[in-house]
Formats: sequence, structure tokens, C-alpha cells
Amino acid sequence: MRPTPTEQLASARRILGELVAPHVAGEYPAALLAGVIDALGVLERGWEEVPRFLVRDTERLRELLAEQGKALEAAGSAGPIGDHGELLGEIASFVATQIPDATELRALGTHHERGRELLVRAVPALADADPIANSASMAATWSGSEALLRYFDDHIREFPLRPAPRVPPTSTESNSAPEAKGSPSC
Repeated sequence: MRPTPTEQLASARRILGELVAPHVAGEYPAALLAGVIDALGVLERGWEEVPRFLVRDTERLRELLAEQGKALEAAGSAGPIGDHGELLGEIASFVATQIPDATELRALGTHHERGRELLVRAVPALADADPIANSASMAATWSGSEALLRYFDDHIREFPLRPAPRVPPTSTESNSAPEAKGSPSC
């Protein structure tokens, strides 16, 4: 297929940088446009890695949720915020579900997001356990915390779309046209 998605992103980035940017007046709008151009460059360089990343990250997420589920069971299924039985069932269902193929990007993204939602619910539920009443919950909380930190460290380190930070100017918007130095860095 021509143009490829990468070529389409490169063309859009080039058009914005070479044809549109020189005509943008004002420091703030120029900075915003430069951010859009940078974002297109990030997508151009990394979009093909997203499916593989989602598969690997979902595999790790399943392992983490399985650990969190075991820790939550060890801590006791009920706490001040309520019964965790439903959450444990949802975690078990997620862990047992086959990860969608990388070619099914929408299904893979939806499945990954479901795992992240379960993690958001599991962490406070585990923290809800009473470590004084149940010594197993204290060990489970520490073990779960370490696994959680490892997961997020891996997630951040391996995420394929890494934009360079660009902060728009904080001063009031300038009405003067940006200096014509060619296209913004991409």
C-alpha cells in the first residue's frame, strides 16, 4: 500500500513544518504547531512498535494482576471499602482470557485498557487490607508494591512513543511572526 502510514505521517509533518509553520504568527501558536509536528514525528518513528508493545505489556499486566489477585485473596476478601469477591472474579477472567493478536489492534487496545482498569481497582483494594489483623496482608502488600513498581518501570522504559518534552511559552502570546529559520526541528 502506497503511501504507507509512515509515509503519510512524514508528509503531514513536512507540510506542517515547511508550508504552514512559516505563516503562523505568534509565539504560542507556533509552539503549539511545533508540538503537533513533533507528535507526528514520534508517531512516524514508533507507531509500528505499538502492537508488539501492547502484547508484551498486556502479558506483564496479566502476570501482575494474577499476583495482585493472590495477594488480595491472602489479605482477605473484605475490607472497609467492601467485598472484593467481584474484583477477584474480574481479575481471574482477565488473566484467563487470551491476549488478542497484535494484528487486531483495536481488540488488543481494549483488552489492555481493561487490564489497566482492573489494576487501578486492585491497588486500592489491596491497600485497604488491615495489616495488623492479617499478617499475610502485610507481606502481600509489600510483594504487590514491588511487582507494581517493576511493571510501571518496564512500561515506561519500553513505551515506543516517546515525545521530546516541549513546553509552550508562559509569556503572553506574541503577535509577531516567528523568525524564518526554515522548518521547526522534527
